[in-house]
Amino acid sequence: MNLPLNQLLALTVITDPAAWTGPAVAAIAALRGGARTIQVRWKGGSTREILSLVQELREPTRAIGALLIVNDRLDIALAAGADGVHLGDEDLPIAIARQIAPAGFIIGGSVDTPEEAAAAERAGASYVGFGPIHPTGTKSNTGSVTGEQMLTEVKRAISIPLVAIGGMNRENAASAVRTGADGVAVVGAVAFQVDPEAAAAGILAEVIRDREGISVTLSGHPRQSP
Repeated sequence: MNLPLNQLLALTVITDPAAWTGPAVAAIAALRGGARTIQVRWKGGSTREILSLVQELREPTRAIGALLIVNDRLDIALAAGADGVHLGDEDLPIAIARQIAPAGFIIGGSVDTPEEAAAAERAGASYVGFGPIHPTGTKSNTGSVTGEQMLTEVKRAISIPLVAIGGMNRENAASAVRTGADGVAVVGAVAFQVDPEAAAAGILAEVIRDREGISVTLSGHPRQSP
């Protein structure tokens, strides 16, 4: 299954080591629910712990054509054969990562303004993540809450996919997409739920409700609409 990047990024589920079922189990359940991008984030995890988690998720993601992205750590992403890396302000610059990474490697960048988004695209980013759109309790070093109003301006500044992040859930995902995002990234709205599979399916259904050409079933297998 070869979906375009903006569809693969419709729902990014970010791992959390505190997930009730464990980060790998929650991520695999999210894949069953339709998520097609898993981002491994483990602040404070050792190199070997993060590498082990990425390796555990490599085959389940590859088997269904989903993306496996590693937060911050280009070295681990390359070592584990992941599909990409997501870089923040304090990580390796996107332009340098692009020089190191192989052809086709996905590089995401966290941005705070339309100008930063445009600069990230010029540097070689495949997509950008913008936020926090809403207050979030899963990350302590975020900037000021932006609200949805800036999503339209960021989208106008770039030609690559835009992912909304920060406090995203089933109740606000559709609104973020209508405002300009191609998809949303979530942590607690999936990882901390009793049923991560159903949680992922519910969020994805909101994201893609008005999109043409793709639908989702609770089993998590996208199919082209007739």
